[in-house]
Amino acid sequence: MLRGRGGGKHRARIGSIVGTAFLALLGWLPMAVAASWPYGAFAWAGEMTVQALDQAEYRVLLGEGDTTPGGGDLPVLNMGLPIVDAAGRVAFTGRLADGGVGEGFVWLDGSIVFRDSQAVGVSLVGAAPQLALGGDGQFLFRAQVEGRDVLWSDGGLVAKAGDPEPLLGGATVQILRRPLATDAGGLYWIAVYKGAEGAGRALFRRPPGGSPEVVLRSGDTVDGGVIAKPRGLDLSYDVSSDGAHHVHIVELENQSGGNGVVQAVLLDRQVVLRAGDPAGPGEVWDRFRAVAVDADGHWVVSGETSGPIETDTVFAYDGEIRLREGDQVGDISLRAQASIVAVDIDRGRIAQIWSTAGFGHQYVLFSCSEADIPQSRRLLGTRLAGERLGGEAVTAFEGTGHGSALRLGGGDYLYYWTELTRASGESRQAVIATRLPVCTPSGEGVPAVSLPDERRD
Repeated sequence: MLRGRGGGKHRARIGSIVGTAFLALLGWLPMAVAASWPYGAFAWAGEMTVQALDQAEYRVLLGEGDTTPGGGDLPVLNMGLPIVDAAGRVAFTGRLADGGVGEGFVWLDGSIVFRDSQAVGVSLVGAAPQLALGGDGQFLFRAQVEGRDVLWSDGGLVAKAGDPEPLLGGATVQILRRPLATDAGGLYWIAVYKGAEGAGRALFRRPPGGSPEVVLRSGDTVDGGVIAKPRGLDLSYDVSSDGAHHVHIVELENQSGGNGVVQAVLLDRQVVLRAGDPAGPGEVWDRFRAVAVDADGHWVVSGETSGPIETDTVFAYDGEIRLREGDQVGDISLRAQASIVAVDIDRGRIAQIWSTAGFGHQYVLFSCSEADIPQSRRLLGTRLAGERLGGEAVTAFEGTGHGSALRLGGGDYLYYWTELTRASGESRQAVIATRLPVCTPSGEGVPAVSLPDERRD
């Protein structure tokens, strides 16, 4: 894991930050627009090839400079993190190059289904990179109205910052972050607020057909401690597809009465792991980075231990370490100065993105079961300039800081928010897909076949 000169640890940031103050407010990491790219919304690997599972093909769903159904003749300026519903339909937000800051949109299953200009009664601006997607096409994303954060859904306005919130004792919501949705259409988000009792964060839920309610907030007593104010509720959290489980990284008040806090993993309001707990022979947990949970209540977490710098970055299933920095996974060495960019779990299947050797390679790893994690299969990887296999190469997996850059769901594909680079050095942002290995009832994976040479309906 990377360490600073003073010995502190930090995660390497992937990709460069570009854009205006407005875009920063919405959380974008835009790449340069490449309006002249010759590939349409469904370009295939016969035209572009990268290092992929068993040399399988990959396809670009949408990339910078493309046009797409529902967007008229406006080229795409950038895209957000892909999300997959229970039926396997993929969706993401983005912006169209309209000559201004860009018109926000929601892309679902092959076309744009919503544009900011379709909002009734308000002037909706932008669309942040994280989209929530329900099983019947419900969506929720963050935008702005009159300079304030809002959460906008397929049914209209859900929440707006800047007003007193009765559910928080009249405190004013300042920022809205990290929308998620369940298969049934339940909506979740985190509100950052400030009131007479100080600042804090709260997890909101709006059940299908119901009204918003607070699930968890700073200062709450949970099984294992008290969530610290003001930032004890971390922005890294996940909700299972059926809404039965939610997992968070939190900071707990120091139980000894001191001023410090201790980091922990909270599952369904119960502390299941905390910094200082044993992590292995002669080492303890130091900090946690990202979490995910499935409908069976199984959870995964990435983090770091107190172990040697060459092996301290780890990935755990239900709190048990299954992969660590320095391990060999097939022909991939998870070399020192490694970090874990994203994690996910769904129906027992597990996916991770590792970054190795500082600013070296990034790899997408997949396993069909928890027992198979040490033998995870590589689905996709970045390559250096001299190692391209075709006209474009995946040079980065975007998404750090916006939410999970990796989401499993129904269907047989895994989708990524990536940076693609040509041999000439030109880069563009794109959402791409690769086929997942077929998982047998025993939980073992068999090789995936290449993507079919036909356009997706």
